[in-house]
Amino acid sequence: MCSLLSFFITVAVLVLAAPRVLGAASPRLPALLHVSPFFDAAAPVAATIKLPNGSKPKAFSFGRGSDLFVSTLSGEVLHFDMGAADAAATRTLLATEPGIALTGIQYDPQQHALFVAGSVSGKIFVYTLTASRPYEVARRAAVALARPRGRWQAPYVNDVAIGPSHVYATDSFEPFVHMIPRFSASNWVAAADVGGTGGGATYVHLGPGFVTTSARLNANGLVFARNNTLLVSNFDQSYVAAVQLPPGGAPRAQGEAAAAVVAARLPWVKAGGKGPWRKVWADSMVMGPGADTVYLSDNFEDRVLQLRLTPDLSSANVTCVISPRGGGGGGGTTALRAPTAMAFKDGVLWVLNARLLDCPFVLPCTNQGYEIVGVRPTQVCR
Repeated sequence: MCSLLSFFITVAVLVLAAPRVLGAASPRLPALLHVSPFFDAAAPVAATIKLPNGSKPKAFSFGRGSDLFVSTLSGEVLHFDMGAADAAATRTLLATEPGIALTGIQYDPQQHALFVAGSVSGKIFVYTLTASRPYEVARRAAVALARPRGRWQAPYVNDVAIGPSHVYATDSFEPFVHMIPRFSASNWVAAADVGGTGGGATYVHLGPGFVTTSARLNANGLVFARNNTLLVSNFDQSYVAAVQLPPGGAPRAQGEAAAAVVAARLPWVKAGGKGPWRKVWADSMVMGPGADTVYLSDNFEDRVLQLRLTPDLSSANVTCVISPRGGGGGGGTTALRAPTAMAFKDGVLWVLNARLLDCPFVLPCTNQGYEIVGVRPTQVCR
């Protein structure tokens, strides 16, 4: 009964927040080369990592060895030992940011540090860890991202990606990619409220090639691809864009335009889908073992799409739909439930079940279970 009530509450929020989904005109964007992906309805699940009930995880990142770091919508950064028989029992609280939903998270092995997206706070939190377990935060920095002139609200920082020299973040409500220098532990400070550059925080404008809708989630996920290029997913508009960064990976001036080209327009694919919206909810991404493959979580459709990229990143095909059944994911027949984060480790694609339709983020849901599900693309896709 509680799950059913949660579902209807979430649907009501989506209807109010995104009327375009229900019939308003969509912008014209390039179509995919084809939309007939391979799908194995009996695809196996390789493994499942159970997380504590009620933890409300949003993203995760692997560290050294069996280290697993998780950011939560309740404002916590957690550490687990994924190699333990009961990973949930190894929970260690590393940090908490009261009242702030922590969304994307990435581990930086060179600095033994975590970069965490701070959603509505407009900040990237940086936690430098002690050398050995049990880890503690040796140094915390809250880096406020630059606020463009004329914008009253702080950036909505949704996801983070680590590049060679900078850490990048999506702004879900504006067509911007924000960035801070990756190696600046000595001078990470808050940026000024208007066009500031404190801590080296700056941003690029994605330009007219990145079609957006106001007051809805647009730029959600991002991943550093290659050749100074990011891939950025648009949650509301159902596409992935290739964003060519300025030389050196950062703009010469605040708000410098970057070249954004839609690489994959994502019409609804029936295989493995379950939702009533008939669209792709383009969320998090991870590059595959090959340089031409990226995996995209289709949030409310409970699946992951495999995309094959052209060499110049100007187009892509959906070549496989990953939506394994059973395997400990629960919540019906599918093992994936509103996936919001992914990572590869030892040939396994690990997918986080955020269960946003089972438990809307505004509710506590203390008994709700969560898990990270592992699948092997070599077994699921041909």
